[in-house]
Amino acid sequence: MDLQDELLDRFGDLPTSAQALLDIALLRADATAAGVSEISQKNGSLQVFFVPEVMDGASRACDIRAFHSRILLAFGERPCVTLKLKPGEDPLKASQQLIAAFGPLQATGA
Repeated sequence: MDLQDELLDRFGDLPTSAQALLDIALLRADATAAGVSEISQKNGSLQVFFVPEVMDGASRACDIRAFHSRILLAFGERPCVTLKLKPGEDPLKASQQLIAAFGPLQATGA
């Protein structure tokens, strides 16, 4: 049983603010597992920054049909994926979809 199920079992439906807090905590955990160092939103776009050693998962985001023509990959000192949000698009849901597309980091053998 995961934390959300445990909370629902003990307290019933979560208030919107508690659900949002839980969603953000889960997003942070998934982002860390995918090698994401920062997620920010400004000027109608999401920016997802990666630890410098990781960028292979970012290209998978380009395969998501919903993101076609709205996504930009930037390589360099601070690798980044920028997604232009649609008017009224939920930034948290878009972030969750992006991070899910990246997937967890794969261990590399030395």
